[in-house]
Amino acid sequence: MTKTLVRTFMAVAKYKSISKAAATLYISPPAVSKQLSSFEKETGVVCFKRMPNGMNLTPGGKILLDYYEKSEEEFRAAVDRARAANNLTNSVLRVGVREDWNIADVFPEALAEFRKMYPGIDIALNIFRDDALISGLINKSLDFVVATKNCITRNRNVPYYPLTTITRGPLMAADHPLAKKEDLNIGDLKDELFFLVHKADEPEGRSGAHELLKASCEKYGYVPKVQFVPSVISAYSMVLDKRGVIMVSDWTIQRYNPSYKYVPQDECSIEIGASWLPGDLGTVKQSFYSCLKDSFAE
Repeated sequence: MTKTLVRTFMAVAKYKSISKAAATLYISPPAVSKQLSSFEKETGVVCFKRMPNGMNLTPGGKILLDYYEKSEEEFRAAVDRARAANNLTNSVLRVGVREDWNIADVFPEALAEFRKMYPGIDIALNIFRDDALISGLINKSLDFVVATKNCITRNRNVPYYPLTTITRGPLMAADHPLAKKEDLNIGDLKDELFFLVHKADEPEGRSGAHELLKASCEKYGYVPKVQFVPSVISAYSMVLDKRGVIMVSDWTIQRYNPSYKYVPQDECSIEIGASWLPGDLGTVKQSFYSCLKDSFAE
């Protein structure tokens, strides 16, 4: 199948007219008819019905048009990636993630697929606090971030692209009195102190994490007792001292620490997404996002 025959088929499908397709292709209508006949002969598919309103695609013709349109899109995307790969050799894509996340189980597949597409571009993973991720994008010390939805959407200057949803639950000391309770739920924690990390320049109680916590506890009929702390490390230290608990996600690194007990709650989930700004490495950022999304979908 030659490109000329495919181009002719797509032109007739677009304009529903042999004469209009001929004018677009700068060839005569008889030549279009001949090429269209050759296309149908090679494929073994009758692609058009001649109707009063023009050349209408048959069901089989629609399938072939869909295939060739997708092929064109994939080819253009491949060309963009190829140009970027040649022009960005030895470049680095700086990716920011939360400081307390263990991403060893979720990133390798995406990184491997990305490196096949862009062998000349390295990924530099940077660990930041939630509030520093978005500021890193804005001041251009980061090219791409993966964070919670509420972290990203709180700043209207950056876009949000969804990736996946993960479970959350309380993290407590392994020797906490409630750690051995079977079927522990959020309602069992009504007398516990919850630790929350907040931005230094934000009034206490106005974080997205606080709203999520209140919504989870509200289902069990109580308002959580909260203590705001300046860092995740501070919260983990106080949790280990059995002063209270902290809500974390499946990705928290401390869930693998035997000194803690993590109790995931199916009813407590959180959206994870990505963000990047237009400009340099635009195609590369979109490709990395696609690799991440594909890896989460599997």
